[in-house]
Amino acid sequence: MKHKVVFKTKDNDEKEVELAALRPSPDNLHSAQRIYNQYFRDAINSSAMLRVKMEKYLKQEGLWTDDHEKDYSDLVSKIKELKLKLAKGGIKLSKARSLAVEIMDVRHQSNVMLAERLVLDSHTAEGQADAARLNYLISVCTVYNESGKTYFSDFDDFLKKMNDDVATDSKRALQDMIYDVNPGYEDDLPEYKFLKEHGFMNDKSELVDKDGHLVDNDGRKVDSEGRWVDNKDHLVDEDGNKIDKKGNLIIKFKPFIED
Repeated sequence: MKHKVVFKTKDNDEKEVELAALRPSPDNLHSAQRIYNQYFRDAINSSAMLRVKMEKYLKQEGLWTDDHEKDYSDLVSKIKELKLKLAKGGIKLSKARSLAVEIMDVRHQSNVMLAERLVLDSHTAEGQADAARLNYLISVCTVYNESGKTYFSDFDDFLKKMNDDVATDSKRALQDMIYDVNPGYEDDLPEYKFLKEHGFMNDKSELVDKDGHLVDNDGRKVDSEGRWVDNKDHLVDEDGNKIDKKGNLIIKFKPFIED
């Protein structure tokens, strides 16, 4: 179990600072629970819904219905099915690449759906209280790595700076530690392992061809911004015609001929 995550970020003056997220102490957790209770009461008084009522509301409004739940479950099942096919092997390497890329795509779809569901949950009384509790823990557990002094003067100071880079990076570091998330978790996913092992992906987790050039999911060469290019790195459209940065065709015009 990790008790400290060190990270570098930039303060309001764009100066790099080395901070650390410390594992919350029992006193921290006790105080955080008080913050949770306070924000929960305030949310209820402000007519925020409880999660149990939100479920019914979301279905009534069509925001998250049984169909949405089924679609999400189907995506999760699809990932398992594709992973099994990839694990069994016995197919052409090109087919295996397609399987791995498909897993990536389906996993992305499932993550997008889950993120949308979590956004809806954040509006519940419990969701608002959960967010406040986490914010409090960030405010008291973020310290300067060298001195151990807390970065935020108090909870209110964090709330004023919660959209700054420091707050965002502090939140990520604390969550990674609390939930034991590996920052490079993608490297442990079977599709990423396969693609990197066989040279279809570089160290930056970008898809590449045998020569190390960036490519899209279908293997077409692209630039760093994901736009199609030809073998001489000229921008091209879906049919391979040269285009400029605005997407206009680059062709030599010839005057029209009189009838």
